[in-house]
Amino acid sequence: MPPPPRFRNCWLSRRRMLTFRVGKFFKPNIDSRGRLVRGVIAALLFIAGGVAVFYIWWLGLVFIGIGFFVLFEAVRGWCFARACGVKTKI
Repeated sequence: MPPPPRFRNCWLSRRRMLTFRVGKFFKPNIDSRGRLVRGVIAALLFIAGGVAVFYIWWLGLVFIGIGFFVLFEAVRGWCFARACGVKTKI
């Protein structure tokens, strides 16, 4: 017996809903000035991570990891804090 009509495409409808929500969350929400600021912050984090890795290796890796995330924000034109509803100046 086939499933009722409302459950036939349940997986597809959930997937569409997830794609819609995630797509809206990752929508670009900063301008070129914010992207530039995040790019500079990413560069500073990479430099700090490169220096710190010689003294405290795990702290250097943390800085580098955060630098990659901030670089992702700069390239994508997206701010995590703004996507969560926090008002930022830049």
